[in-house]
Amino acid sequence: MAVVEMKAAYTCDFDGAGRKTVEKYGQKVEEDLAKACEAGGGEAQVFALLLLTHPISAPVQPTPVVKYASEISRSLNKRGATALAMTAREVAENRLKTLGSVTSGTLATGSAFGIEVFIEYFLVAKRPHPS
Repeated sequence: MAVVEMKAAYTCDFDGAGRKTVEKYGQKVEEDLAKACEAGGGEAQVFALLLLTHPISAPVQPTPVVKYASEISRSLNKRGATALAMTAREVAENRLKTLGSVTSGTLATGSAFGIEVFIEYFLVAKRPHPS
């Protein structure tokens, strides 16, 4: 049996500037792993999955459909799409490695609301506590 907890964010949340946000998500993933361990009764494999949505370009105009459009635009304009994705990947992976073994990758997803996007995923396997 396996227990998996999941969180989602944008790559702009992990652009390196918002250490508080990175720590907030790191803490939430850590809490999810603890919950999953409890739910699994010590017998289940425990995982946490963090998904980061990465838009290749900023929304053309502010729209209520694209949540956090201004933050996305600001990060993309500051770093560029490639640099933002690389930074977010590194920041997220470094934080999550403190919680367990991390497997990560990129999922091509096409477009949403006229914006090309992909998903960075991070699967954290909880390290067992030493007996």
